[in-house]
Amino acid sequence: MGFLGLSGVCFLCLAAMLVLRHLSPQMAPVAAALMGIAITFGAVFLLSDFVKWLGSFREESFGHYFDLLLKGLGISFLGATVSNACSDAGESGLARKTELVTSCAVIALCLPLLRELLEKALGLL
Repeated sequence: MGFLGLSGVCFLCLAAMLVLRHLSPQMAPVAAALMGIAITFGAVFLLSDFVKWLGSFREESFGHYFDLLLKGLGISFLGATVSNACSDAGESGLARKTELVTSCAVIALCLPLLRELLEKALGLL
């Protein structure tokens, strides 16, 4: 499914949400969160060829750094998906905390790289 197909799915989800909000308002936030997660995974699937290409680049050079980059992107995508699902469900406080946890996880992922950089800088002195 390409971009146009995913856009069509988004439009169908919007139509379904409008009907669901009218028929069952208490189920609308749950359905919105589930539809948002499904659409996000569809968007990630669109990037699968690009990630495969990047994987071949990883083998050629910068293996460890590339792994950190992909892990950071994965954490960011997952954190944004969970945060958006929380926001769609009306839990904006939980969504903000999810964003904070995501940011902390990315920072923690980068700390070994920062340590390595500082050690090399101190080695030059």
